[in-house]
Amino acid sequence: MFDEICENNQLGNLYVQIYDALVETKFKGMEDGLAIARLVYNNKDLKYKLIDKELLWNIDKDYKRIFKHKVKLARKNIVLSTLINIKGYSIDKLMEAKIKR
Repeated sequence: MFDEICENNQLGNLYVQIYDALVETKFKGMEDGLAIARLVYNNKDLKYKLIDKELLWNIDKDYKRIFKHKVKLARKNIVLSTLINIKGYSIDKLMEAKIKR
């Protein structure tokens, strides 16, 4: 277990808006982002960083898969922001972190 906050979907479900629909999803994932935030917060060497710009995803034209993918991406933003805030880490400090080689 990386962090107790990530175990057993403790924070329950959440809702994301995709197109005009409000979709229920699980509050899960983003342990990697939380690990990076912990490193930055504790002034440890950072060798990798989350991308801070929008990515264009090359996925097939299947509507169900595209919809599912959009739900996943919307969930990731909410989950990471919430976990970082609960743990008391600084989102600004994470965004400004430089990779140390």
